Amino acid sequence: MLNFESLGDNCEFGLVQRHFSVEPQGLLRFASVRLDRLMDAIDSRFTGIDDIALEDRSGEVVATVRPYQFVFHTWMRTAQTDLSHAEATLRTRNRYLREHLIAELEAGERILVRKSNAPAAETDIDRLLAALHRYGPNTLLWVRLADAAHPSGSVEASGPGLLCGYVDRFAPYVRAGNASFEAWAAVCRQAWQRNGAATRMYAVPRTRAAEPWVVDFTRGLDAPWPTGLTSMRRAFQFTRAGPALYRDRAGHMVTVEPDTPRLSSGLDGTPRGLVLEPEATNLLPLADSFVASFAPVDGMAAAPSDDVPPLRHRAAVMRHMITRPNAATRVYHQLLSAGLEVGATYCCSCWVWIPAAYSGSRVSAMLHGSTTRTDVPADLARRDCWQRSWSVGVVASDPPVLAPSMHLTGTQGDVVYSTCWQLEAGGGATSYIPTADAPASRAAEAARCSGSAFGWFDASAPGTLEWEGWIAGRVPGVLRLSDGCDPQTGIVLAPSGAATAAGEAVRIVATFNDGTLRCRDSLGGAAAPVALADPLALCCLELLPAPGLLHQRLRYSPGTQAA
Repeated sequence: MLNFESLGDNCEFGLVQRHFSVEPQGLLRFASVRLDRLMDAIDSRFTGIDDIALEDRSGEVVATVRPYQFVFHTWMRTAQTDLSHAEATLRTRNRYLREHLIAELEAGERILVRKSNAPAAETDIDRLLAALHRYGPNTLLWVRLADAAHPSGSVEASGPGLLCGYVDRFAPYVRAGNASFEAWAAVCRQAWQRNGAATRMYAVPRTRAAEPWVVDFTRGLDAPWPTGLTSMRRAFQFTRAGPALYRDRAGHMVTVEPDTPRLSSGLDGTPRGLVLEPEATNLLPLADSFVASFAPVDGMAAAPSDDVPPLRHRAAVMRHMITRPNAATRVYHQLLSAGLEVGATYCCSCWVWIPAAYSGSRVSAMLHGSTTRTDVPADLARRDCWQRSWSVGVVASDPPVLAPSMHLTGTQGDVVYSTCWQLEAGGGATSYIPTADAPASRAAEAARCSGSAFGWFDASAPGTLEWEGWIAGRVPGVLRLSDGCDPQTGIVLAPSGAATAAGEAVRIVATFNDGTLRCRDSLGGAAAPVALADPLALCCLELLPAPGLLHQRLRYSPGTQAA
């Protein structure tokens, strides 16, 4: 009984555990939980679980979780309870049990139990299982009423990670302790045996046919999911430990909260795709307010300005003017040495605004002090708007010293503007990370979807998976297909080469047939065929993070081979 975790719909299973002298900690063990509200909570990682209201019901303090309308027993007598103290205690309890449950879900070691006196639809159980699989390799025990074909106490495997158990009756909601204890005990014994290492597999049953589907991130996360049962926001598990910036449809740089996906747009407002980036650190302090951090250079003047709109709210804008005729000159940002490594690769980037009157021939970020440098200058054809320029180089000096700077080639009086400077390790520029008095970091982000939500890849039969997106530079991979148990295993689809520095649309096609995967892409490359050890176990899809990578569309077509 200790190896099971209740997901509702009432406290019957919690009382079954108590009957057998088992008292595990569980967030939902004694809670009344509707299935749709449960999935909302799972999809949001139980955010707001400590937002509670207390009331008296028949002499007991009963708590309601406001965001999801969970109602649970506290086992506190109203006459003997200080409600203000009880509320603080229960908030702390719920926060602790939330972290405990999330850890359990990510580990996938307990069997999760869901029952309902009223019959639940199989599609709803599929959605619940998909939500649980986004955390980890979980097993769901769906307990139903016995019938002629399914005797009380029996358990059967009904799909990947799904067990169906049968009891002769459920306790009435008004008397949840009047359960069929022996039937429950038999179901738990059978479920635990069936969930042993030999049988706990997430391979796809051959009787379940694969279905075609299309995911288009340019349509937004609330667009219908291919099955029509949910949306992309609910089908994928998006994770990121901290806030991050992206460009919205109005062209503004906006901040999103942790675990919130970023759908970026181009400068013209056209949706570009889903941004997923690795962990990164902006090594430039005061990158959002750098008025005093520019070093004076002969032939160049730099001063704060409000001539042009800021790229993001409260971001400082600097005005750079060439002060001598026919100059090729630089404006230095900060001279940095702390935290740098000799021989390491770094990327300096900034956003620039080129006025219509600019007559020069070059505007470019530059990483002074580095060798084997690659500069990506601004596009002089784009005027009166913000665009990004960056420079990648290797630290040459020992001790290491770098000076992020801007290179201008123009004539006396030419003016450009810059904002949102960044210096980071690696060979590409990630999205901007604001800093204060010290370097600042952004956590890595991920997007993962289990096969229960989108269908299954039966690689033993013909089928095609197509990925479309934008890539700048070289990325190690765009997505991983696995069995959902170990995220470090599986097949990684990667482009054969590097896209242009400015970014270009790339299409990668993976073809399945006879247990073999063949991959090719629009960059002109093809990978060697890969023989899959278990063709039916590809039931988890994970989009990979990389600098300069935007995920646009995914399309799966069973029974066909791409041209």
